[in-house]
Amino acid sequence: MNRIEIAYRRAKSENRCCFMPFYEVGYPTIEEFSNVMNLLVKYGDIIELGIPFSDPVADGPIIQYASNIAIKNGMTLDKAFNWMIDFRRKNQMTPIVFMLYYNLIHHKGIKEFFKLARDTDIDGVIIPDLPLEEIDNIYPYRDGISIILLASTTTNERRLKLIAEKSEGFMYCVSVKGVTGPREDVSQEGLELVKRVKRFSNIPVALGFGIKKSEHIKEVSPFADGVIIGSEIIRIIRDSSIEELERYLRMITGSTGI
Repeated sequence: MNRIEIAYRRAKSENRCCFMPFYEVGYPTIEEFSNVMNLLVKYGDIIELGIPFSDPVADGPIIQYASNIAIKNGMTLDKAFNWMIDFRRKNQMTPIVFMLYYNLIHHKGIKEFFKLARDTDIDGVIIPDLPLEEIDNIYPYRDGISIILLASTTTNERRLKLIAEKSEGFMYCVSVKGVTGPREDVSQEGLELVKRVKRFSNIPVALGFGIKKSEHIKEVSPFADGVIIGSEIIRIIRDSSIEELERYLRMITGSTGI
């Protein structure tokens, strides 16, 4: 059993959602990023790390802003791997998932990328711009690294079943049409998407895009196995402080049963 599976089973045994904070590697500075990570590890079950990219098509303005700053700070995929080596020296328990665009993998070389991912002990990857039809091109190289696929509210039933079959670790359900970013209300289409997957698959399902409030999590938790929050976390660091982020994370995890 890998770390992702352990995290979901633990959350289920505690009758709560698995909490997955998302954060951009190298933001707001490379040094401060590690301080934020210490906090996310304290409150999160699985950490999703965005690798900065110049054209993050799935990301809204908050994450795009963080990605651009991280690039200006000199953060690269190689530096993210080096950071992972240091992280794993101190932490062998927390699952880490890289979210990155396929161009970064292609540029590194598929075989070399997954060798580095394995050597640095990453648990999974999310590649939002890689079509389902091309997933088989990377499967032979993954060697224990979970390939986590995304489904949207517009995904038809046949394709949804294929995504569920090919996803490893968990399935990422995108709750809204469009890009990442906090919303005021939970998407009912997103909840319906989770229910659709649950009708034919036992794979853990995480809901992301637009979630930011404890009330949102309370609404989602009866249906989804996990919840992903990213833009709101980055917004707090951008507009406030790490102390304010801890207050937010304490509120989110303490008042929702996460």
